[in-house]
Amino acid sequence: TAKNVIVVGAVDTLGRSNSFSSFGPTSDGRIKPDLSTYSMAGTSNATAVVSGSIILLQQLYDSLYNIKLSADAVRALLINSSSDVKDPGPDHKNGWGLLDLKAATQSVREYPVIQDTIGDDQRLWSTEFSIDESTAELSLTLAWLDLPGIPGTTEVLLNDLDLQFVVLHVLSAQVCS
Repeated sequence: TAKNVIVVGAVDTLGRSNSFSSFGPTSDGRIKPDLSTYSMAGTSNATAVVSGSIILLQQLYDSLYNIKLSADAVRALLINSSSDVKDPGPDHKNGWGLLDLKAATQSVREYPVIQDTIGDDQRLWSTEFSIDESTAELSLTLAWLDLPGIPGTTEVLLNDLDLQFVVLHVLSAQVCS
């Protein structure tokens, strides 16, 4: 039930969750694990694979943008670039999908991660960005570091943030004959 950590599951060569891999949901209903990766040697080995991948992504991001990725930005990047397993969408056996380091690396090179802070009294935050008209698919992931839970209460998630995507302007080209 830990918050603000990346929980890793283990899958076999066919992408099936291994019998020794833990699964969710957490006691408060959150998706866990966050993602999975191949390992026949246990979830400790799978976690080492993900940890090594994070170091490589951190190094790449810093070399390209001279900025360190925050812990929540790393989690968002891994989730956003993961490859879905079996059924579409997240599940409590494999999380948001399989670690896809190639996709994560491509994402780092093409789309800088938006990192920002929302104040305690701030109800709305927005940003604008442009996408190319040839873009067929857009994937957005919101991640944050939540405050520690209050001992003795059942409320674990203190900040429940929502992502809303609004298209402000659409440019379309018309072909004249």
